[in-house]
Amino acid sequence: MKNPLHLIAPLFLLTFVAMQAHELTHQLAGRLVCGCWGTMTFNRFYLPPVCQQTLVWLWSTAAGPSLSYLLMWIGAAMVLRSPRFRVAGAVLVFANLPLARFVTFITGHGDEMVIARILGGTPLMVAVGVLCCALVIPPVVIASRIFERKRIAWTFGALAAPMIFDAALKLPLLEPMLKRMSFAPIAGIPPAVLIADGVALLLAAALLVRMRTAAPARN
Repeated sequence: MKNPLHLIAPLFLLTFVAMQAHELTHQLAGRLVCGCWGTMTFNRFYLPPVCQQTLVWLWSTAAGPSLSYLLMWIGAAMVLRSPRFRVAGAVLVFANLPLARFVTFITGHGDEMVIARILGGTPLMVAVGVLCCALVIPPVVIASRIFERKRIAWTFGALAAPMIFDAALKLPLLEPMLKRMSFAPIAGIPPAVLIADGVALLLAAALLVRMRTAAPARN
């Protein structure tokens, strides 16, 4: 791709959709293992207190990153196997915030770190860190192939930009706005979140379909 700046809009939109799918997967898994709905916002999910009495809630915690890793690998497969959707596949990889998986793990706030700390302490934390690298690095390397020039610089930008966008949009803007609303939640999810997710999904799908003909030459 000669001008990766054209990817900013679909990348940011798909980032929002992917991260909401991440949280929604936490929410749905929590319902399955706990038998009741928790609550979900734009940035977090909260299990009901009754679910936290046993370690069964760890399945819900693991569900979110499992989806993110799966989508990264699907995106990588699109880059390798589908010339028409090669660029869309790379966007899917970066939209699932592979860099954020490292940052949250290292800082001790990621879902992976929570699970490792509770189940096995330091040895398991190291093993999970290695597994995280194994799941993230190959899709990123594959996705970077769409950049024809300055590959390292553009790859770093594609890793960092959506992570910064996600934090800047949700923490100072969407989360405070949500706290000022008083509509009854649906399955533990505020209507504003569901509406925003639906609109973003439609827009992202439309942009990705338009990108289907973008098939840069392989290096």
